[in-house]
Amino acid sequence: MSESSASASVGARTARNWIDPALAITASILVLAILAVGGYFAYSVYQNQLVAEDSTPALRALKVLREQVKKSPNDALLRVRYGEALASAGKSQDSVEQFNAALQIDPTHTGAYLDLGIVALGTEHPSEARNYFLKVIELTEGGEYQDISDRRELALYNLGILELRDGQYEEAAGYFKGALRIRKDASDTYYHLALALQGMGQPETAIQQLDIALQFDPNYAAGHYLMGQLYMELDDRVRAAYHYGRAAQLEPDAEPLIEALDAIGTSAEWEAKARKALANGDGAAALEAATIASYLDPGSISAIKLRGQLLIDQGKTSEALEVYELAAKSFPKDKAIAEKISTLKGENK
Repeated sequence: MSESSASASVGARTARNWIDPALAITASILVLAILAVGGYFAYSVYQNQLVAEDSTPALRALKVLREQVKKSPNDALLRVRYGEALASAGKSQDSVEQFNAALQIDPTHTGAYLDLGIVALGTEHPSEARNYFLKVIELTEGGEYQDISDRRELALYNLGILELRDGQYEEAAGYFKGALRIRKDASDTYYHLALALQGMGQPETAIQQLDIALQFDPNYAAGHYLMGQLYMELDDRVRAAYHYGRAAQLEPDAEPLIEALDAIGTSAEWEAKARKALANGDGAAALEAATIASYLDPGSISAIKLRGQLLIDQGKTSEALEVYELAAKSFPKDKAIAEKISTLKGENK
């Protein structure tokens, strides 16, 4: 199995669906991507099983691979592929047998070790998983392919996950940095590195890493949520509100996010604070509150208009124009917004 084909391996990354960072380090990272079967079946009559295996493309593929292995039992690559298909079908123990058989044929097959590690991790055997991933690191150490090995990158990433869930943040950060030296566009690695840095008490550095993740994946809901948490740690409620708002747009029903939004307050509450501050002559506090309100609910036209007007009142016409132009995309028929844009463009000429 060539290094370039490792992306087809059972070795996989943490799912990017919305998840509380506090849970991310304990959640299973087993995402099997070869065959989307969704579970294996058990039948008491062998003939019935053979009939069932012809019922879907995935199960037919399992049957084909099994026959190929029978014909070429000493083909390590074929054993690994069959093992991956079995693992994807939920047949973990059968897959382990195939990976071990591959290693009997080729004791240096890094793909088999990587897959064994992923299965061990997914079946809650972290010590075994760690040993398998370390073996991948050992076998890929040095040589011209060290810095381009997909398998090495996955092993480093998963070792980082193991250290992260054990609270060994410095060790985790080291593994994630090693993985990023090989693959620099992995937003999930930046995300987990940010978690490690957060655990080390370095929110500013964590934000820098997470910002890179969001550049690669602007719709990374978990990334926006974590960014909101980090800004809250720094008492920057405006930026926190922006990222919480983005996360809410992407995954509105995520329970930890709902709890975070309850803690920071609703858009309506912040708009009320803005109007109260304005009535008391505190323009700066009013603008901050209106900005938070507009970020928490990008659909609140009243909060957006209030923010825009406050920017105008404070002479920040360029920023006001940006706010109104963005609002026009969501509310293209609003005449008041169109008039503000026309006026501000004339003033900024």
